[in-house]
Amino acid sequence: MRWIVALAVILMLGACTKPDRRAAEPATVVPTTSEPTTTSESATTSEPATTVAATAAPTTIPQTTTRPRSEAPAPATVVRRFYVAINDHDYQTAWALGGKSFGRSYQSFVAGFADTDHDDLRITAVRGQLVDVRLVATQDRGTRQTVYVGTYRVVDGMITHGHLDVVDRSGGGSSKNCDPHYPDFCIPPPPPDLDCSQVSKHNFIACRPTNGATRAQGWRWLVVAFRLMTWNVQNLLPVGSKDGPPTQAALDAKLASLAQVIDAQQPDVLALQEVGPPQMLQQLQERLTQKLPNAEVSAHPDHRQIRVAFLSHLPLQDPVQLHPFPQGLAPVQVGDPPAGSTAPPSLDHMGRGALQVTVTADGQDLVIITAHLKSKLLTFPNDRFQPHDEDERARFGAYALDLRAAEAVTLRAHLTSVLDDQGTSLPVLLCGDLNDGVDAATTQLLQGPPGSELETAGFGRPDHGDGQRMWNLALRIPVEQRFSRVFRGRRELIDHVFASRMLLSPLPDVTTAAAGPATLRSITEDPRAEVGKPGSDYAAVVATFQLPS
Repeated sequence: MRWIVALAVILMLGACTKPDRRAAEPATVVPTTSEPTTTSESATTSEPATTVAATAAPTTIPQTTTRPRSEAPAPATVVRRFYVAINDHDYQTAWALGGKSFGRSYQSFVAGFADTDHDDLRITAVRGQLVDVRLVATQDRGTRQTVYVGTYRVVDGMITHGHLDVVDRSGGGSSKNCDPHYPDFCIPPPPPDLDCSQVSKHNFIACRPTNGATRAQGWRWLVVAFRLMTWNVQNLLPVGSKDGPPTQAALDAKLASLAQVIDAQQPDVLALQEVGPPQMLQQLQERLTQKLPNAEVSAHPDHRQIRVAFLSHLPLQDPVQLHPFPQGLAPVQVGDPPAGSTAPPSLDHMGRGALQVTVTADGQDLVIITAHLKSKLLTFPNDRFQPHDEDERARFGAYALDLRAAEAVTLRAHLTSVLDDQGTSLPVLLCGDLNDGVDAATTQLLQGPPGSELETAGFGRPDHGDGQRMWNLALRIPVEQRFSRVFRGRRELIDHVFASRMLLSPLPDVTTAAAGPATLRSITEDPRAEVGKPGSDYAAVVATFQLPS
């Protein structure tokens, strides 16, 4: 059978009741195509390929090396070479160019091309790392043709993910009465429904149709890799402003170093903290090679005029500004009473407002919230970063902790409302600079019901709390990268990504990324020492999810 470059899913029949319910989630499958003509690229001609059995190709998974980014060919070139290799039955080259990105073994990858004669490729558009294509696949010794349109993403010289949609079919196809949902072997379509005991195989691919599609319209198999990046970009402020860069050259260097990291990570959605006026966000957008044209900015900056924001190549929908404390939470004291008064200053809202957006990735709506909670670095009256005495240090430490806790409660109350006990089927993400570690109380309370954290026995046992839980993905970061700031030489992870249960199967890949040297600059209690330096004193946290489709 022919595997479309999309995502299909392994279905274990031992856990099902009826194999033809169309309930399986799609998993990755790879395209079977060749390399012919292009429109926006220079034309090339592919040699027709004859049908080849899977056994004709090497069965050992080829060892590949990563091509340095500076030598990576253009995205359209990579896609063309991928199909040339497939058409030539050079499956090891195709595997290295992106076949290994689609979630199947090398042997299964090769076996997917057994009924394909040749494919004609036309590149219809190139948008940065995205390559739009139209494919005409000739199959079964010329008796069938299928037309696909779709998009690939190419990063550092390799296809990382993509999808194809069937837009037309012609020819007789197979004479067997087989349901196309099950390409591994023939299962008759309903009626009647079949029970597991009536099916001889117990581990096979099940494919789900495009929403609303009928058999006559064709089917779609798709796996979507969605990448979220959250980064405190540290005082992205105008030249000459308080805490901003002293010169235009310093600002240019900062923007260039930020853009370099963002371009390398290729996020679908970028959550930012410590963004100044909206024009600063625009200047960052202009520096990006991988364009993120859609922006949303918090309407509630702090007294320094820094705020949270989103950038994305996907439309940002339904923004929600989060600012007031929830009902039932009293204002918190944030400083000493002024001279001559017994009434201390207090806040009934977050010091920096949080922001929620919704994005749609291949028909799947994701709710994403970003926040920047009260800093652990203490600020004293008159912009001091050192106290007059230890009593003052203790008091202001309590004020900061109380505000951070109230802000965390505000986020958790909002998450409870958004999840509405539906977290097992609703994709929700929380990310940002939470200014405390994994085990801190202010971080822990964001999780909701305790007891099912990653790498605990409870994680693999679903219970009634899963619909309200958020999982901190910190343990998914490799140990050697598990920090986002260095304070007086000590590594700290104070930037976090939380995900609802729906987004944890499979578990996402999470890493950190920093501007400049391999190690972050170590900071002290006085953040002014960082003013004017390029990049950020924070590392970004980057999480890549395989979305159900």
